[in-house]
Amino acid sequence: DFQAGIRLVSNCTLNRIQGNIIGLDVNADVAIPNGNCGILITGSNNNTVGGIVPGEGNTVSGNGVPAGFQRDGIRIEANHVPGRGHLDRI
Repeated sequence: DFQAGIRLVSNCTLNRIQGNIIGLDVNADVAIPNGNCGILITGSNNNTVGGIVPGEGNTVSGNGVPAGFQRDGIRIEANHVPGRGHLDRI
């Protein structure tokens, strides 16, 4: 796939992206990459990626880039990004 695993664009607000395995199979063992970001948020504010409660964090791996965020107001907490650093704003 040449798209993002999860994509929020154009004024998507108050969403929670939690408890996902993105870019890997259901057991998080085999890469099934997205060609773009694992998570892409652009033109959308006040969204949460991950969380502090067990099970709310996302595992993001095997994608072209882990994640891309192009707006402020995005809360990023307790995500696992093996081998690719961390989730951050671009």
